[in-house]
Amino acid sequence: MNIKDDFILSKINEGYLVGGSVRDALMGKSFIDRDIAIKGAETFAKKLAEEFNATFIVLDPEYKIYRLVLEDKINYLDISEIQGGINATIEDDLARRDFAMNAIAINLTNGEIIDPFNGKK
Repeated sequence: MNIKDDFILSKINEGYLVGGSVRDALMGKSFIDRDIAIKGAETFAKKLAEEFNATFIVLDPEYKIYRLVLEDKINYLDISEIQGGINATIEDDLARRDFAMNAIAINLTNGEIIDPFNGKK
């Protein structure tokens, strides 16, 4: 599945799709949850909430994790600050994840797959 075929992700041009939605996309499965890691997560999440007319929910203020529930009440986005410190990279964030298959990211700017732990295997 091309993630830009997804009606929500097609409108997002920054950050990284991470976690189970990447796994599902690579296996050609559909998904209703979209996890995005990005610097400036709160500002980004609020901007998207406005654009999608979604409900903005603070899930974890310490780790800066936010949820947007779309109007259909089925689709949602979890948006989190890239984890691993002030100068953390997406690779730092992926290194903290529980399984190699969940430590894959897709750059939403250019479609590049970032798979430092061979999760696709």
